[in-house]
Amino acid sequence: MRDRTPAGVADSFGESMGRVVTHPLASGVAPDWASGWGEDEFGPFASLSRGGIRQRFRWLPPAEFQCGSPKDEEGRFSDEMLVTAKLTRGLWIGDTPCTNALWAAVMGTDPESSDMAEHPVTRVSWKDIQAFMHELNERPGVDAFRLPTDAEWEYACRGGTEGEHYGIDLGLVVGDVAWYLGNSGGQTHRVGLKLSNRFGLYDTLGNVDEWVADAATYDVDTGEVRGDFGGVDAWSRSGEERVIRGGSWGAPPQYVRAAYRDALLPGGRDDDLGFRLARGQGVQASTGGGARGAGRATEPEPGHLHGGQQ
Repeated sequence: MRDRTPAGVADSFGESMGRVVTHPLASGVAPDWASGWGEDEFGPFASLSRGGIRQRFRWLPPAEFQCGSPKDEEGRFSDEMLVTAKLTRGLWIGDTPCTNALWAAVMGTDPESSDMAEHPVTRVSWKDIQAFMHELNERPGVDAFRLPTDAEWEYACRGGTEGEHYGIDLGLVVGDVAWYLGNSGGQTHRVGLKLSNRFGLYDTLGNVDEWVADAATYDVDTGEVRGDFGGVDAWSRSGEERVIRGGSWGAPPQYVRAAYRDALLPGGRDDDLGFRLARGQGVQASTGGGARGAGRATEPEPGHLHGGQQ
């Protein structure tokens, strides 16, 4: 994939995060699932291949960051309280949403037409994705492919920034980093065409909304959506809807922000809703195709919150 990163964004990975970074490739040994691997200006990467289709993953180290939005952020919703999130373990995360081509290769279905192969897959429910993970994971367990947690997703989306979108620190507008209502032409687009963030991740905002692992909970007084932030008991009855993040091709700018979240029942499908793969320790992957085998958190949780809320 060609480099679409603006000047000033592609710092070395360690410099952009302000610390010395260790990572799973430091020993010179690739993960056993990787068909290719290396390190570039964004940091370590590893690639998954299925049926000739490649998905690149970026390594994100453990971190502590602010998620949510300040009270003066334009377009802010009142449930976006600022929270200190501490990710106690690193993770691999797809540099783009899952494409039609990868979905077809894993699930053994007929692929989309060639002009749609590199568009994000849509009309897949949270439950459909559990079946996908079951097919993808050769050895289900804590170190397996899965959905990112809510907190992991926001960490990945922000790419070390704190604004409403990751380009705002460079004077960029939302259309520079995302396909949304104002520039999409009412459809998805091939992944990776907009500018990446500092982690080398594309389309975390716009193009398609993305499912995450967490069950949604609600404030009983206001009805506002809250993520469990690592509480990934995937079949919990206390929060039956699942959180979705990122905004889509059909969303106005208010919904195409790093702090925005919505929720949908896990069987829901839409033509602007997809997902992004993650892999890392701390979450039990699905052991059954879309039925009652989805994962439960183990200790320590991958995306855990500490500290106060604003």
